[in-house]
Amino acid sequence: MHQVLFVFFVYLEAKKRSFKFNQTKIWPIPRVKRKIKITERQLKFEFNHLLKKLKKRDKEKYKELLRVNKILPHPLFQIIKGEKEK
Repeated sequence: MHQVLFVFFVYLEAKKRSFKFNQTKIWPIPRVKRKIKITERQLKFEFNHLLKKLKKRDKEKYKELLRVNKILPHPLFQIIKGEKEK
């Protein structure tokens, strides 16, 4: 179910950016019963991984995100204390 919810948020982002997205592949969207837990360290790791990609692909977005003081996760995620996943 988490994969479907993730794809739903990808769809919303695609719609916001006016991209084409075949929404029939993800409807109906299940209701969120609980959030996906992710550790603080994993969130930081994922953010840094994104920065590495953006440094090569989108320098403006990279520079913008370098100014981020606090990483705010998508509402689908619940941040918990802990280390990076193995």
